[in-house]
Amino acid sequence: MFPFSRKKKQRPTPLWMIVLAIAFLAYSFLSKHERPAQQNATTAPEASSEGTLESLKSIADPEKILNLDGIKGRLLPTVKMKLHVKDQESGNGKIAVCGQKVTIEYSAFTDEKQIEADQKKSFTIGGGETIPALEKGVMGMKINGTRTIYSPGELAYGAEKFTRDDVPALANIRFEIKLLDASPALPEVGAYRVIGDGTGIKNIYECGDTAKLNMSIWDLSGKKIYDSKDHNGPITFVIGKSQVFLGLEQGVLEMSPGMRRNIIVPPDFQKTLLGNKASIDFLLPTNQIILVDIQSVQ
Repeated sequence: MFPFSRKKKQRPTPLWMIVLAIAFLAYSFLSKHERPAQQNATTAPEASSEGTLESLKSIADPEKILNLDGIKGRLLPTVKMKLHVKDQESGNGKIAVCGQKVTIEYSAFTDEKQIEADQKKSFTIGGGETIPALEKGVMGMKINGTRTIYSPGELAYGAEKFTRDDVPALANIRFEIKLLDASPALPEVGAYRVIGDGTGIKNIYECGDTAKLNMSIWDLSGKKIYDSKDHNGPITFVIGKSQVFLGLEQGVLEMSPGMRRNIIVPPDFQKTLLGNKASIDFLLPTNQIILVDIQSVQ
C-alpha cells in the first residue's frame, strides 16, 4: 500500500511522502510548543518550515493532518461489539487503551432495579479479569470521564465467570462508569495515524486476541527496514500484552482476516506500552517516523 519501488531512476516526490512530511513537521512543532490540535500549519515559527508547509498547501490539506483529535480517533477501536456507549462527561488527560491497567467506579442497573452501586474495580484491559462490557466499554475514555454502557446479557452477567444468581443471564444491563486511573500513561499521540480499510464485519481482532500478520517496515527515505517474509513468515503476538511496539499493537485492533493497513508511527509509539523489551526486534531507526504495512493472516 505504501508506494515504494526499487530505485532504478530518480522519480518525483510522491504525494504520500509530501503528506508525511507535513505530519512530521506538525508533530515536531506541536510537541515543542503544545499548540491547540487544530492550529493552522502556516503559523509555524521557523521561516523554512512555514515556507515548506505553505508551498505544499495546494497539494495536501495540512488541516487534515494537524487535526489531532481525528488522529487520536484512529488509535482506538470504533466498534464496541454489541455495546452501545454514550459519554456523559469527556474527562481530561489521555485515553485508555488496550493493555493498560485501569481503575473505574461503576453502578449497574437492570430495567427493574439497581444491582450494584459505586463499586470500585481495577483490571487490565484485555486480561479477561472483569465483565466484558466494562472491559470493552472503558476503552477510549479519559481520566475523570463518565460513560453509560448499554450491554446485552451475554457481555454482562450472562458472561462466563461473571454470572449471578440474582440477575437473569439474558438481562440487558446499563452500566454507569467513571474512569479514575489508567497506567502506564499513553505518550502524546503526535503523528500517529492508522490508514486502512476500516473495520471488519466478523472475526475481528479484539484486545486480548492473538494477531497474525505479514508486515513490512520502511523509513521515510523509502528504505525497507524489516519484512516478515524474510524472517520465517508471519509474526504473532497477543494484543495488549506489550509484546510489540505500541503503534503496531494498537493499530491491528478490529482488523479481520486478509485486511491490509498502513500505520504511521512516530518515535514515542515505537516503544512497548509497559516499557519492556519487545519480543520481536525490528531494528528500528532512532528518533525517526516509520511506515508500517500490515496484512492480517488467517
